[in-house]
Amino acid sequence: MSREKSVLTGSFLAIAIILTSIIPVQAVDWSPDMRLTWDGSDDWHPSITQASDGRIWIVWHSQRTGNYDIFYKTYDASLVHPWSPDIGLTTDTSVDRTPAVTQMADGKIWVAWSSNRMGNYDIYYTIYDGVSWLIEPERLTTNPNADDFPSILQDSDGKIWIFWSSNRMGDPGEIFCTTSADNGANWSTPTRLTNNQADDWRPNAVELAGEEIWIVWTRNDDLYYKILYKNMSEKMADTLLSKSSGQNWHPSITCTNSGIVWVVWDSDRRDVGRNSDIFYKIYDGSWSTDTRLTQSAENDLMPSIAETSEIPSHTIAYRGEEDVSIEVVTQNHGTEDEVVTIECRADTTLVGSATFNLIAGQLWVQNFIWETSETSSGIYIVSATVAPVPGEVNLGDNSKDAPSTVEIRIVGDVCRMQNGVLTPVPDGRVDLDDFMVAVGQFGLTYLTWDPVWGPQCDVNDDDVVDIDDIMIIALHFGET
Repeated sequence: MSREKSVLTGSFLAIAIILTSIIPVQAVDWSPDMRLTWDGSDDWHPSITQASDGRIWIVWHSQRTGNYDIFYKTYDASLVHPWSPDIGLTTDTSVDRTPAVTQMADGKIWVAWSSNRMGNYDIYYTIYDGVSWLIEPERLTTNPNADDFPSILQDSDGKIWIFWSSNRMGDPGEIFCTTSADNGANWSTPTRLTNNQADDWRPNAVELAGEEIWIVWTRNDDLYYKILYKNMSEKMADTLLSKSSGQNWHPSITCTNSGIVWVVWDSDRRDVGRNSDIFYKIYDGSWSTDTRLTQSAENDLMPSIAETSEIPSHTIAYRGEEDVSIEVVTQNHGTEDEVVTIECRADTTLVGSATFNLIAGQLWVQNFIWETSETSSGIYIVSATVAPVPGEVNLGDNSKDAPSTVEIRIVGDVCRMQNGVLTPVPDGRVDLDDFMVAVGQFGLTYLTWDPVWGPQCDVNDDDVVDIDDIMIIALHFGET
């Protein structure tokens, strides 16, 4: 017995299929605090980003291995368990700390951090290409003094920027930057961005409007920021952003698609008897006042901020296992009663048609079931069309594609060989590659599996890759 998967909902007004949409607005309400890690050791200094596939990545350093190492986890809203388990990224016996994460234009995930594995703190980075991380991280700085607290971004021209703080000038700390225009093959000579005898540290940066780089950092116990043009000349010099009687540390900055700048940080002793809380402020032409975000009696420290966005809807259905339910809502905007005929298609394939009487102003809901058992695998565009009625003049709204595409997959098709590398993307056939990938994950559960290949090989969604998954792949072996 096949299951049904719904793909289209909403209003078909003037013969248009409209999905429920989410309109971004400035946040005025916050969700409750949600705990993400549960290890008994300290987890510190998170950094967050959203990848182009919608997954959210969080990296941090933890002492759970006996010394500080880098860990990460991902959030995939399409999974039954959207948060992956905590995954170790580094295993060096030295200290690896203060990581930063971002995605580059080519889709690769970069993580930069500070490590004393060569005797003093230097900046390192590694790259995830969608399948695996670099075998050995790249060492970015080699100065005999301490380089720490990196921040990383790629601007709209493709240039990669890495910022950090260093005491290499003999004073407590200054902010430095290096750039690469060739994806890390070559790096510019480090540029000093601050020049005073104060302690400038923990920089964080973002590109604004494709033209400017905004940098925020801590100077002694206050927050400062400055604005650079992309040739690294100053548009605005060091400027005080927040000052209080306590410490203002660990700033993080982001810019929304609408051009609003957000800065978050931790601050203490703003009220008698209070520990550290998280604060934020917003720039939309002028800066807002400092606003407290957390109210815990314990210390809240080291925030990271990123804007996330809704990914265009994409429905996945498995051939012969799931049918697709398509709902079309039609309205007669004319002044006369009409006999209306509508057709629903997946690409050029007719899913179904219906003819009914529609009085003036009336809405009609029609449901079509797309049976997938005889459908070829692939991605389909779903559309609805209403036949013109006698005397109709405006035909521009008689047909429209749904914004939700539908992908029909074959059960057991879990991977594709691309440029000699297995990737977690179905290739339209169930073959030996699919079988061997699942065998490689055999016995792993939700808490221990690889965050990419584990869910991909858990064919029956029971949180373990076991003999049932292997048998399902075997049963569908050879299907295309």
